[in-house]
Amino acid sequence: MRLTRKWIGDFACFSQSLLSPVAFGFVCEYFALFEEQGIGVQWDNLFESPVEEDGFNLTTSVSMMLFDTFLYGVMTWYIEAVFPGTLLWTSVWKI
Repeated sequence: MRLTRKWIGDFACFSQSLLSPVAFGFVCEYFALFEEQGIGVQWDNLFESPVEEDGFNLTTSVSMMLFDTFLYGVMTWYIEAVFPGTLLWTSVWKI
């Protein structure tokens, strides 16, 4: 993934992070890069990127994972509320 990071921009990282496995992959990549440099993830470097000229960092990746959780929860609630259950029976609990 590191070879393609120099060709994709920050907007592409944000849009790809709407898929939670991709956001998790970015988090793992940043953890690995910090560990490879011998720094490790600490409180004072959470908002910094281990890659030069990179606007995307570990905190942004974790924030995108939290946003994904909220987004998927809202989507699940909406789909369950709009579409009926099996055999066109609506659910008993209506909001």
